[in-house]
Amino acid sequence: MRDRQHVFFQGPEGSGKTTLFRRLLESTRKTLWLYCRVRPAPTPELAGQWGSTEESRALDDLDLIDSSVYYSPEETSDLEYLFRESEFFLSYSEAIAYEGSNLHSVWPDLSVHVMRPLPENEDLFFFGEGMEVELDARGLLAEIGIPLPEDARLLTKEEGRLLDEELGLTEDDGPGEDAIEIPDDIADLIVKALKREPLAVKVKQWRLHNDHQRLARCALVVVNIHDEAERPAAERTRRMIEELHSRPEVRRDVLHFAQGPGRVSVRIANLSNPRDPELKKALARIKRVVSTSDVSRDEDW
Repeated sequence: MRDRQHVFFQGPEGSGKTTLFRRLLESTRKTLWLYCRVRPAPTPELAGQWGSTEESRALDDLDLIDSSVYYSPEETSDLEYLFRESEFFLSYSEAIAYEGSNLHSVWPDLSVHVMRPLPENEDLFFFGEGMEVELDARGLLAEIGIPLPEDARLLTKEEGRLLDEELGLTEDDGPGEDAIEIPDDIADLIVKALKREPLAVKVKQWRLHNDHQRLARCALVVVNIHDEAERPAAERTRRMIEELHSRPEVRRDVLHFAQGPGRVSVRIANLSNPRDPELKKALARIKRVVSTSDVSRDEDW
């Protein structure tokens, strides 16, 4: 496998990912790049396929070794490893840029999130229903004072019929005087415990909005403004990104106890202006990773 750098450009559609990469190539002619647009496979038949498409040919004016579109499977599979053995992937290059979805089998040296300023009425993260967890139903019953014997189980229909006959009960008989009414939620829990099934519940937690799910693991965030009128919204967006990493409870839920990138740079830049000073700083961050052959992968992940 060639020793080269892998850079991911992520973010919502239309945020400026391709424009940022164009600016990167305009600012240096020394690095030999491959460019791969990673897209979710629109059909099962296309999963794992790659090649030249109208979308990849739109980059033909760039000084690239080659460009391709890759249709990524939903989960890691042997299909991705076939792509890693493809002529495109094995072409000589010093770096590969991936734009769009994650490529599960590639570990990035740097992940860049490109986004537009968030509107005034939109937040980056929120507190709401999130991860589904499975709880031990028997353990929960024991905690509320209803322990079940280890051999307790649900009776089959035939066993239930024989027991009713033994007790002299019929379908018309109501509950006896000693019957205890059990709340529906406890009854459901007892049934799951007797079936030895876990109790699936959704817990409330801090979550990123869908367009920015991968932002938490990006070491460089570029907020793309079109003009100075958008700067106040961009500054508000920057503060929310910084809050994401500084508030322990948000960081815990969003990163799921992972460290995330050790150093996060947030740049507010007008990508349509090649001379924008913040754009130059963002490009320098990317080039520093690409030009350093001994960069530790842990530095930016």
